[in-house]
Amino acid sequence: MTARQPVTAARAWLAAVAAGLLVLEACWMDGPEEPADLYYARHEAEVFPDLKPETPAERLLRFDAKVRIVREHRTFALVATEDGHEGWVARSHLLDADTRDSLERLTWATSTLPGQGAARAWDTLNVHTEPYRWAPTFFQLDKDEGFMVLDRTLVDRLPETEGARPGSTVATDVDYWYLVRLRQIGQTGWLLENMAYADIPLDVAVLADGRAIVAHFQLRRRDPGPVDRAKPAWLFAQSSRMGQEHDFDVLRVFRWDARLGRYRLIRNETGLKGYLPVSVLDQAQDGSSAEVSFRVLTDRGGMLWQRSYVYDGSRVFPVADGPSQFPVPGGIGLRYAKDAVPGP
Repeated sequence: MTARQPVTAARAWLAAVAAGLLVLEACWMDGPEEPADLYYARHEAEVFPDLKPETPAERLLRFDAKVRIVREHRTFALVATEDGHEGWVARSHLLDADTRDSLERLTWATSTLPGQGAARAWDTLNVHTEPYRWAPTFFQLDKDEGFMVLDRTLVDRLPETEGARPGSTVATDVDYWYLVRLRQIGQTGWLLENMAYADIPLDVAVLADGRAIVAHFQLRRRDPGPVDRAKPAWLFAQSSRMGQEHDFDVLRVFRWDARLGRYRLIRNETGLKGYLPVSVLDQAQDGSSAEVSFRVLTDRGGMLWQRSYVYDGSRVFPVADGPSQFPVPGGIGLRYAKDAVPGP
């Protein structure tokens, strides 16, 4: 092999590479453009034809509508919908793919949680992807619109106050959050507890006696007797003060007294460290009896215990008590975090 042969071979190799690059460039120029990142609309995202302040919205995007961002201008984004329509949407009304995936996984992870009672919004109320005020919102409830409560958690409202002296401890406010199931869109999310009220009849609501109703249930027997045919019994799990890490400290059961024409308290337990979920079971489903049973979880000396009760139509009495197999309460936001839950 002469000295020219390696040089000739190298030139041939470079020429082949250059030709390949030209082919790739031609294919890239002639082929379709790389699609933009996919985004999802939050509930009723307004679409504007332009960014003039006086221009009204021309359409609303439903929750989960897929769009692609064409370009952005400050807090707005020009988006293209699946049907080819373009318009401007507030950037905060769009969820990126990771956030949408996290929300879907939260919904899947909580799909088997029992409801803890229906509730309604006091006023227009945002539903968040996580239990934090700064977390993205994906749905907005109207005043008095309903939802199902699944769980509850207490979190710091803000991290340690900025500007504090080094080494100083600054107390922060806390918020109670409800984990809720939205029947309207089949999703689970978080909302502030103090913006909701229990969806129960007025003559039942007055029985709360000034304590927050954390969870509520009707106790209906499969074969009710004459006494409780008129109105069902009610079970309340209540919290008597703010700032408690556990969900409730009072458990009460009321039965309708036809003779007196009012509800009467038949079970009252106080001083509990109770945690959701409370489970109500209709034993008649398996043919065992017409009684109704329910279970509650309490903290006893740092251990989680489960106590079962039975309502027989006239009174409530405990029937079983022992260690629980449920996850240890606390850090509920972490319990439902995307990375902590296996995929469906």
